[in-house]
Amino acid sequence: MSDVFHALVAGRPYTCPVSPGATIWAMSLDRCVDNLLHAATVDGARLPGAVTLPALRVPMGALVEAIARRTGADAGLVDYVSDAALEAAFGAYPPLATPAADAAGFRHDGTVDALVASALATL
Repeated sequence: MSDVFHALVAGRPYTCPVSPGATIWAMSLDRCVDNLLHAATVDGARLPGAVTLPALRVPMGALVEAIARRTGADAGLVDYVSDAALEAAFGAYPPLATPAADAAGFRHDGTVDALVASALATL
């Protein structure tokens, strides 16, 4: 997934191996670090054991559009040639429910634009 960021920042064409409608779960590095630091302060009694952290469910086409908006790149540089096996394994993530993590104060990036801004700041 990071390849699409690097390609658009550089203004290079990129062939995405999943369709624009393929859905992924994504979290920026900054949000991940914030959640790990938060984990160090959470009372373990508030958690039912292992929890799934909140992440944004993002269609690849929306991610590409957000990167293009943020960088001024042409989203048309991205060509989608879906690999059926890859898309089935990594591009069909369902909505993510994380009630225990949410209640314990863990967070996702909020919006795809915020995720992209944060991710671009670390490139």
